[in-house]
Amino acid sequence: MKKTLLFSLCLFTITAQAQKPELVLPAIHSSPIRDICFSADSRYMATCAGSEIKLWEQKTGRLIRTIQSSLPIAEIALSKDGSRLVCGTYCGATQFLQDQGKVPDINTEVQLWDMVSGKKLRSLEAFGKPVCIEHAEISDDGNQVIALYGKQITLWDARSGVEKWTIEGKGNADFSPDGAHLMLNHYGTLSVDCVA
Repeated sequence: MKKTLLFSLCLFTITAQAQKPELVLPAIHSSPIRDICFSADSRYMATCAGSEIKLWEQKTGRLIRTIQSSLPIAEIALSKDGSRLVCGTYCGATQFLQDQGKVPDINTEVQLWDMVSGKKLRSLEAFGKPVCIEHAEISDDGNQVIALYGKQITLWDARSGVEKWTIEGKGNADFSPDGAHLMLNHYGTLSVDCVA
């Protein structure tokens, strides 16, 4: 009986703790949140809604920075230390601009931001037509960016903004922690490529 009671008490304690969030942020955006991410060191969190991006300190929930993009954001990812953020715009951008009375003469873009200064470092373009950015990643060292959109995958040098390559295909991708390798799921075939 004692073992059963002790087990039940432990199970109740674990269950009760699992249901209690460590941090709850109040209404943080005026529109629905579209994407969220952590920095790899777990010190920072980022959220995006509409064309607004916010960077938060994970332990305290303190808002560090708010960034306003010129286009609505679909996808965000932070570098390991949270100093760089890559974001991809989404295919609703044309309608968004029309709703604001602007002429939608745009290409979808991947944007690279310095989260310390709050400045956009560059726009990485390789699309030629409006598409949805389905996935974007930045290497932990902040030196490389990859985006998946439509039926294409593009890798850029984040320091220069130069496109390294574009391939046809669908899938997903992730950088190794040292940024030297890229694991790519391309139409169900897994490959690991040196990208350093």
